[in-house]
Amino acid sequence: FIISGIEFVSNTSSGSLVGFNNVSAQQILVKGCTFEYIRGVVLNASGTGNVIFDNNIVHNTYGNELQFVNNCPNVSVTNNLFDNCGQSIGNTFCVTCWESKYYIARNTFRNFGYGAIGVGVWHGFEKNYYSGGIIEHNEIYFTPDYFTNAWKYMLMDSGAIYTWTQNDNVIIRYNYIH
Repeated sequence: FIISGIEFVSNTSSGSLVGFNNVSAQQILVKGCTFEYIRGVVLNASGTGNVIFDNNIVHNTYGNELQFVNNCPNVSVTNNLFDNCGQSIGNTFCVTCWESKYYIARNTFRNFGYGAIGVGVWHGFEKNYYSGGIIEHNEIYFTPDYFTNAWKYMLMDSGAIYTWTQNDNVIIRYNYIH
């Protein structure tokens, strides 16, 4: 299944723009698309593997951008630009991998809300599936103006890469965070 070259502008805050729930496919590819002013989740996958999100632009969004939860093996998030994301001033992440096997690489995360990347499972939840992968060669940063006015955009305990308590194997390497 391929979604390619489409510009998505706005949606409701109450749901996901794109959702895959227990889909069995050789590959789900989202490539070369632009997602702007999305108020809800850009893409949510639950129990769905082989999802590739490559070479997209996610810009001026308000919620969680990508969520991979409840057994999503072989997730790949590569070569994307996440810019001015998570503007709702909540616990939002550009990429969340919760009980998934993932590869997150060569992305640019510029000016985001709570966190750029969140992986693992919070200690208060039962972990039922594998949760691990590689996060590498990403650039994660705030522009000077955004950083100066951070109090307008994010919560006080936010950060670049967030690891929840329960992980099977996560490798975080070669990222440039500034």
